[in-house]
Amino acid sequence: MICLVNALTTYTVQPGIHIGAFCKTRRDWLREQISQTEDIDAFLFTHHPPFKIGIASMDAIGMNERDALALGELLDEFANVRHLFFGHLHRPLNGTWRGIGFSTIRATNHQVWLDFNEGDFIPGSYEPPAYAIALIERDQVVIHTHNYLDDSKKFSLGSWCYDDWVNENLK
Repeated sequence: MICLVNALTTYTVQPGIHIGAFCKTRRDWLREQISQTEDIDAFLFTHHPPFKIGIASMDAIGMNERDALALGELLDEFANVRHLFFGHLHRPLNGTWRGIGFSTIRATNHQVWLDFNEGDFIPGSYEPPAYAIALIERDQVVIHTHNYLDDSKKFSLGSWCYDDWVNENLK
């Protein structure tokens, strides 16, 4: 099946600093791109998420609130924006924002540890790196995350037996 998709990459990175921005020039460009293709689905790719995620140290270096609000108001103008993909967090995260589905995954290097209390520094970890594959169709978006350095034992679930697993793993 062929699915017409408008994949729009919007830049939120500012040279030399970690805090994200989405200036008027970028907003005008994005509005023009989406308005030219309102008859097909649009998928938005940014570096910074345009909302707080609950990890104080990452929220402190997220997109600035003024630009995040402006981006949200811009996206409210269009019904064809189906999903938002972003990075920056080095954490798996998904949900909805303003009625638009979003997702991000771990990075391909270090990760940000899940810590809702730490605010003075960014808690890092060496959780497995990952990449994702998005299968996009007219009526669904399916995102597979692959931890590509995972060296855990692989087996056929067709031959899986609970008693064998217990004997092997609970010795």
